[in-house]
Amino acid sequence: VYNSTHPMALHVLPPWRANGAAALLCVLCAAAQSPPQAPCCPQLEIARNVALGFFHRSWAEQGCLGLFEEAATGYDLQETQGYCLLTLFRPTGDLAVLMDSSLAVREGLWRPAPLAAWQVVSAADGSLCKQGSRLV
Repeated sequence: VYNSTHPMALHVLPPWRANGAAALLCVLCAAAQSPPQAPCCPQLEIARNVALGFFHRSWAEQGCLGLFEEAATGYDLQETQGYCLLTLFRPTGDLAVLMDSSLAVREGLWRPAPLAAWQVVSAADGSLCKQGSRLV
């Protein structure tokens, strides 16, 4: 973990495989930084698993037909306003999740094109199903 506040401090941590360990990693990262404390995002693989779980669950809860397919061509994991934002770049429309340090998804988002506005994935309105032909 690179600490930009103290460039000389470098903490080497083992890779974590359990969700609870990601929260521990975040605590260790935050403890190593001086105020203001920035949130610590999990490893990309863990964040991706959280995002895919959210979208698979949303797909099923909305009663969408067919299989949800990730089809990501790239990923971006950023710390933003106390949360972690993972974006899955896809040729058929980008997906994103905003998660907290305990890996709880606070919001799911989608957009049909790179410059389009983000829209909230909502089980109430079936937004994921409505864009099914673009998202799978």
